[in-house]
Amino acid sequence: MTVKGDRKCRVRVFLALAMAMAGALAVSTVRAEWADIIADVSLELLHTDNLNQSAFNADMESDTGIVPRLSLGRYYQANDLTRVRLTVDLSAEHYDEFDKLDSVTAMAGVVLQHKFGIGPQKPWLRAGLAFGRKDAEVGIRDSDLIEASLRTGKRLSERMDGSLGFRYFRRDGGTGVAIEPGIGGNVFDINNWSVDGTLNYLLTDKSLLSATYTYRNGEFDSACTPGNVGTVLANENVRAITLDDVFGGCVYRLDGNSDSLYVNYGYALGHHAALNAGIEYRNGKADVLGYETTIFRISLNYSY
Repeated sequence: MTVKGDRKCRVRVFLALAMAMAGALAVSTVRAEWADIIADVSLELLHTDNLNQSAFNADMESDTGIVPRLSLGRYYQANDLTRVRLTVDLSAEHYDEFDKLDSVTAMAGVVLQHKFGIGPQKPWLRAGLAFGRKDAEVGIRDSDLIEASLRTGKRLSERMDGSLGFRYFRRDGGTGVAIEPGIGGNVFDINNWSVDGTLNYLLTDKSLLSATYTYRNGEFDSACTPGNVGTVLANENVRAITLDDVFGGCVYRLDGNSDSLYVNYGYALGHHAALNAGIEYRNGKADVLGYETTIFRISLNYSY
């Protein structure tokens, strides 16, 4: 079997296992007030109108994808107010039309969380570090991943809580064929950071409305057809560019920043499961070109 066939097989096997586990957990009747074992699973259906993050309306590609996630781990109580969380997180992405973008990701992470006092109104601080590997259908998209995060929050009222977070992300991908003199082909060597703020409001005992604003700064990848490559090179400081086996044309890396707003509605299905539906809008900008994306998400989540 070819390497490509092996990757496709791994994606399909993971999808099947994750969906089977989601079904098994969803019918569980076990209830625990608190458990130090972490077993979270979710199955998300998403649709995006700009999957390739293109700056040109004619080049934008839309698609629908399915994303199963599985998180296993354990909490360790360091003291009365401090806990350590160790997890292994698995996820996969499978797209309906652009299946060459399919991938499987495995991450291992540690989170240290401290609460500044006893009681629901006391603030908390959380620091996390995770390392992982992304195995993609197209070889140059295979990547080593590093994430570092810092987050703080507190309950603001009986029904509302909020949090602020910082995240650093690094991706070390493969190197494609250099197609422009003086510019490398390591498109997926990406570094960026982001800050965000989240508000959660409990509408009823079973429903929660959440809103998250995120500002991101740093490198990102984008794609365009051959007819628009000249426009990109003439207007932007392109850090890397190579041929794109997923969408055709070229894929390139550049610096920029973006704003995004994500609104989500969650409804509890019993004590452990929840159904979520949300919409995210992203508006990015490089030196000259702009990048807009809208993503619709529906997910079933189960936490033990």
